[in-house]
Amino acid sequence: MSDAENTTIPVFYDGPIIRVPCWEAAWDEFLADYMELPHEWGVADCVHFAMNNVGVLIGADLTSKHLRQYETQLGAYKYLKKIGYPSIADLVSSFLPEVPIGMVQRGDIVLFEDCTGVCYGAVSLFMGEAGFERVATPVCTKAWKVG
Repeated sequence: MSDAENTTIPVFYDGPIIRVPCWEAAWDEFLADYMELPHEWGVADCVHFAMNNVGVLIGADLTSKHLRQYETQLGAYKYLKKIGYPSIADLVSSFLPEVPIGMVQRGDIVLFEDCTGVCYGAVSLFMGEAGFERVATPVCTKAWKVG
């Protein structure tokens, strides 16, 4: 068996994945606040946006220990590998169940062009280098259910 086959991907979060009661109000506030932030690698990028989104929905802190661990896109990929994830998709898959794009709901995590985003309905939101971007949800390539 090769090292690649023998490598176990760690679980990013091992607590309950259950949406908190009345999550919609906190989620709307989170989105409004996040939309005002400028893109910043290691603080307000696509991975932090998606993981903070999950945290708001389930009432857990998923990102504070990962803040400011990288400053560039290349640094982000190196950091993912350092903490045990070959890709962004592997990170999300380590603790959220994948669902078909057609089953995705508001607040679920989506993937488009190797960037994680958040389903907002017919469109999904992504934190890109130019700020918030909207992509039609059906063109996303993967989706994960949050709670």
